[in-house]
Amino acid sequence: MFLDLDLLNFVQERSITLGVNRAKYISDLLQKCYGETESSASQDGVDEDVKQENNYTKDKMESIILKSKFKNAILLMNGFTLPLDSKIFSNKFIHILNTNNIADGIAAILNYNPELMIDENISNMESSYKSIISIEIDKAKETTELYEEKLQANEYFSLYNKKLISKNNNILIMLNKLFKEINVSDKDLITIYNSKEMSRKIKETISNHMETIMPDAELEIIEGEFTSPILIISIE
Repeated sequence: MFLDLDLLNFVQERSITLGVNRAKYISDLLQKCYGETESSASQDGVDEDVKQENNYTKDKMESIILKSKFKNAILLMNGFTLPLDSKIFSNKFIHILNTNNIADGIAAILNYNPELMIDENISNMESSYKSIISIEIDKAKETTELYEEKLQANEYFSLYNKKLISKNNNILIMLNKLFKEINVSDKDLITIYNSKEMSRKIKETISNHMETIMPDAELEIIEGEFTSPILIISIE
């Protein structure tokens, strides 16, 4: 996720003006970054390809970002890695945060304060996403291997801290195995980011399961513009 700070300030100011809640603010921000409608990102000189789905190569991403016109920007990696010789690292106007996914990225953005200097903002944003539990849930399209674990076609699996934690053809069994490995007893907010291709049945299954294992926690549902993974669970 590539953020011109003018774009971030625009979404924040609009949300404050309209008095929108946290979930609506996140939806607005995702729409600005990933949606297909006209946005201030393109108006501020960020190439339209930047806010489309992550289906471009690393070389293309680097090219798009470097040719964009901006005064200051934050690059949230959201699982991407850049080659060590990337010119982005030497660009003084780009500040990189190594977020693992969209949930990490949103946690960082929510802690951005336009009144602070950029270095302090980067420090606060990094601390914020490192303090949450963000879990990616996906479904294998074919038999493959991931993090030295074999996956069968149509098998659901969960990823946490770049490790495959649980897998099963039955999504509820997979979730039960997952939360035997992760302690959420001291958490009180669940945010579920659904992909745009997520089925209604799976959405309801996961939402109901999270309410069962964390009955006292607040639950937010965000409809995302991404296609993979099928959803992300953020717990804080």
